[in-house]
Amino acid sequence: MQKNLDENSYKKRIENIEKGKSYLKSNGFFKSKSNLFEDIQKFIYKR
Repeated sequence: MQKNLDENSYKKRIENIEKGKSYLKSNGFFKSKSNLFEDIQKFIYKR
């Protein structure tokens, strides 16, 4: 039973990541081919 729940939450997580990716794309991330993690860090820490 627990394995089923884990798989479902894993799938949900992946869906959310995909949604997040398309959201970020539409908001101008991914224009450069730089590392996504670096882009997010820059976005979070830019002053």
